[in-house]
Amino acid sequence: MCDIYMASDVACSTASILLLAIISFDRYRAVSRPIQYSRQSQNVRRVFAMIGATWVISLLVASPMVFGVNVRPPDANPHECRFYNAEFSIGSSIISFVIPCILVLFVYIRILIALKKREKAAKLRRLKNLQAGARAYFNNLVLWAKFDGGNTQQHEQPAAKMETKPDA
Repeated sequence: MCDIYMASDVACSTASILLLAIISFDRYRAVSRPIQYSRQSQNVRRVFAMIGATWVISLLVASPMVFGVNVRPPDANPHECRFYNAEFSIGSSIISFVIPCILVLFVYIRILIALKKREKAAKLRRLKNLQAGARAYFNNLVLWAKFDGGNTQQHEQPAAKMETKPDA
């Protein structure tokens, strides 16, 4: 019974961290290729395939526990449930935790780099738009001054004189 408990613990822990890794890859795709991601993110078969693959890998990592890798020494406490095989503990920890954590860290660094690049491009676009707007304003000002003759005062039209006829 102890081996089944330990195997289920390893399987669930492995599935948890692998799902976090898959979520980080999904976020990276959403940030780095938003248009392609929006078209493909609704693919239900792909989602189920990823979840299924996660659980298959998790069960493969945990299955040696059930098949006798965790041999209890004769002098061990029979009421204690723990890992006795140090090599399996280290190997499964590296596969189940260390490698996925490094991958998640790497992917989130890539997400940060992609977001910084996008922010820099947006600032550059805003600056170019501001420069274009200022240039257009300046050009209009120059044209207005040129065609107005440089006179910035309003041109007043002389009032039409009304001739009055004497009453006869």
